[in-house]
Amino acid sequence: MPSGSLRFAGDEQSNGTKVPKDRLTMLQFTNMDGSEKQAVVVGKSAKPRRFKNVKTLPFSYFANRKAWMTSQQFIAVMKTLDRKMIAQNRKIILFLDNATCHNLLPGTNLSNIKLSFMPPNTTSLIQPLDQGIIRSFKAYYRRELVRMRSMLHRQCRCPRWLSR
Repeated sequence: MPSGSLRFAGDEQSNGTKVPKDRLTMLQFTNMDGSEKQAVVVGKSAKPRRFKNVKTLPFSYFANRKAWMTSQQFIAVMKTLDRKMIAQNRKIILFLDNATCHNLLPGTNLSNIKLSFMPPNTTSLIQPLDQGIIRSFKAYYRRELVRMRSMLHRQCRCPRWLSR
């Protein structure tokens, strides 16, 4: 979500209104040449209304109160990926930052995945996804959010949370 508020010409002044607290956490990972990509999204709602008639999502979705990735969710993602790698007879290494959710619980066994952690305070300098991929994704997301907001605003069927 954008860090600031979005206003369009003709919008009422937003003084005194609450800022929406919609949050998402996204975990993105890919192989070296970018031919295989996977995303995991963590939101606040267990059953978001936006997914009501959606049969399948192009990403794994989890929910918790703060929309943060937890160790249990990370382990579930890693176990699913490990099973996929076992089925494909592949072994991989994942480079991770030192986020607390990346700590595996004792007894978690990943046979075809090796986790390699970056040194502290170097993630933005050497982690591949921080070298522009995440920034590009955020720019695309914000652009689409503004486009959708503008389209809804023109149709005058703007949901309350978008009209603030």
